[in-house]
Amino acid sequence: MYTVYTQKIAGSQTVTTLLEGGQKDLTEQIDPNYPMIAWSATGNKLAILYRKGSETKLRIYNNKKGRLENYKIPKNRFDRVLSMAFMQDDDKLVFSAIKKSQTDLYTFTIRGSKMTNITDDVWDDLSPQFISGGSRTGILFLSNRPKPNMNVPVGVNELPAGPLNVFFHNTVTGSSELLQCSDVKKGRITQPVQYGPDHFAYLHDSNGINNKYVVMFGRGVGNRDSAYAMPVTNYSTSILSHQYNPATADVADVVQQKDKYMVYFHDLVLPDDSGGAKSLRPTLLSVERQDPVVVPQKAKIPGRVPVSSASGRYATDDEVNNRLDIKGGNVFQSEFSDNDVQPRKRSRRKADDVADNENDVAAPADSSVLTEITDSAYLKMKPASYRYSFKPDYLSIKVDNSILFNQYQSIAANNGKFNNPIPGGLASISLNEILENQRITVGFQLPINVSYSTYFLQYQNFTRKVDWGLLFLRRQNKEYNDVDYIAPSGAVVYTQPQLFKTITNLLQADFSRPVDRLRSVRFHTGVREDKFIQKVTDTLSLAYDFPKSVAYTSVSRLEYVFDNTISPATNILNGTRYKVYTEYMYGLNNGNKSCYNIGFDFRNYQKLYKNFIVANRLAYAHSDGSSMVQYLMGGVDNWIFPQTAPNGNQRPAPNYGFQALATSLRGYRQYARTGNNFAVFSTEFRLPVVTTFVKRPVQSAILKNLQVIAFTDAGTAWRGFLPNEDNMTNTYIFPQGGTIGGLNNVNLVVSIPGSSGLAVGYGGGLRTSLLGYFVRLDMAWNIEGDRKPMVYFALGTDF
Repeated sequence: MYTVYTQKIAGSQTVTTLLEGGQKDLTEQIDPNYPMIAWSATGNKLAILYRKGSETKLRIYNNKKGRLENYKIPKNRFDRVLSMAFMQDDDKLVFSAIKKSQTDLYTFTIRGSKMTNITDDVWDDLSPQFISGGSRTGILFLSNRPKPNMNVPVGVNELPAGPLNVFFHNTVTGSSELLQCSDVKKGRITQPVQYGPDHFAYLHDSNGINNKYVVMFGRGVGNRDSAYAMPVTNYSTSILSHQYNPATADVADVVQQKDKYMVYFHDLVLPDDSGGAKSLRPTLLSVERQDPVVVPQKAKIPGRVPVSSASGRYATDDEVNNRLDIKGGNVFQSEFSDNDVQPRKRSRRKADDVADNENDVAAPADSSVLTEITDSAYLKMKPASYRYSFKPDYLSIKVDNSILFNQYQSIAANNGKFNNPIPGGLASISLNEILENQRITVGFQLPINVSYSTYFLQYQNFTRKVDWGLLFLRRQNKEYNDVDYIAPSGAVVYTQPQLFKTITNLLQADFSRPVDRLRSVRFHTGVREDKFIQKVTDTLSLAYDFPKSVAYTSVSRLEYVFDNTISPATNILNGTRYKVYTEYMYGLNNGNKSCYNIGFDFRNYQKLYKNFIVANRLAYAHSDGSSMVQYLMGGVDNWIFPQTAPNGNQRPAPNYGFQALATSLRGYRQYARTGNNFAVFSTEFRLPVVTTFVKRPVQSAILKNLQVIAFTDAGTAWRGFLPNEDNMTNTYIFPQGGTIGGLNNVNLVVSIPGSSGLAVGYGGGLRTSLLGYFVRLDMAWNIEGDRKPMVYFALGTDF
């Protein structure tokens, strides 16, 4: 988030907002470049360059006319702007911009968005400032070019690295010759600015602290312009920013003192013969040794450090002897210095020369400068097509009881019951393509009692902007169900539990298109098969053959996902995330029944103190159609020992085709509220006990992740669309067995008005990591008068 405004420094000090924008992104550091601002030399215009989505926009504030002008810059002009400044003409800007992986200087005409190259080479050119009003008119900028010239070729296999120095380009003559204003080998130079009508200034951390250096001018070899720099400040704190106002001839320096930024205004200070130059005190952060003072011709002032002239110079004998040999092959270059020094062998010299070099000390090698020059003509490379190569990414074997990939269970296939996953082993192996553009994952889930199993195979492709994948899931469950044997008269004569097998096969295609770093649109579509099969285990099951039930359903789901959260600790998050979705399921046989679902899930995590947070969640869903989803409220996710409410044995109404859990609603059992709609709100205070109050590092995972929580859950489920009195009335039929209306069979029908009213649970709990698993233990009460609390033991993080 950012705001650009102007404020008058006198009178009423009116604040005018010129631009507001950006988005709060916790997953990324603050953009150091955008928005950027620049005042024109006349002070009549302010340019604001900013990004909005994938577009780059320019806003010009005309101070004289009091209006805003907006421009959209075409995408093909540049990839990214690093800095900018106004030219002498208020309709032109000078940019330091990245285009096709090169950082060069450009003139940019505002009207028409025309760009013209000033420099065009591999060297980096940064921080341009237009200089005028004195004896020199041109552009002052930073560059790592090794020579003061616009056309400096790069060597074979040479990395264009090295320290940044200050250069001046004369725009009046347009000469390719540059005036070099600094010659530093170490340290960092920043913010070159005009300093008075005829001087320049910059910041340099030669002693570890940013001090101001003023560029003075003299005459070098051949009576050519030469520049040298002298420090004019000796602060104990770095200068963060400095500026010169040509209208008032004042200088402003910004210095940080503790947690405050101080702005100091002072007169222009120029070094002169009276001793204006400062002698910088050495610090522990010093980056270079102070060199002996050498002053160019006609400027012999003690304490001034010379800089090379703009006209270039001839190589000395030592430099000729140290020239590098050209060899064939490859040499790798980096920006880091080498520790080992390998001096080049020198040819035998005369005795007089040997005496002069007895005290020579080899300088430390710097890999930013090639120690060998190679000729790539000796290397012959033959292009070849890329071949896919997969490698193991991870192998995981853990205890798990989560529902994989699809939360909806078929009512017909499960005989009207919801099957909670039992804790068991989940084994999965993932293979990653070497460029991490493709991934294959295989896994299976097997419970402790071997009552069911789940297998899946997933392929994901991240090559394009739209990520896509394929998923095959097979889930099978074995369970005993009571079967009533009915006499011709209709009476139940015998009840025998028999074994049935439920099989679900799902083939699904997934697509995901990121809008930006925080937002994405996802689409899932596929076909599922649900089977209900009788297993023959005895004479009765052999004699009473159930017909196989097979249902085919097409499933589609569209989601809009926003996620702006970070996780500083396990189960501790900061930020906001939400999901809005719609689904459509259509039966391909058995009457072609269908349903649609809409819903959202909104979560916010607010920091209170250190990692002590309050987490809030609001979720809602609505299902409608001829084969709706019945939402079952009560309990928590991944409940180890789930419990069912007394009405849990009620068979759903015929217009329900699927079932799904709606959690969390602590203080209640599953099936406490049912319906084709649900709404739930949960709030939790999460306090990591040890890490909040103990300052020293904690190594134990149990203590490090130990959290105490207090929570409140409120929610309900209902039939219909709106939660009115009729839609929140539940009807129960007792007993469930037998044929309704049959002979010798008595049924009791009970309707309880308002039984699906608001349910509220509250309590506390503990969270920690145990044997590599994050476990949750909650104790909750409800508002319906139950004095005995309910205990929940579950796996997993968040709600």
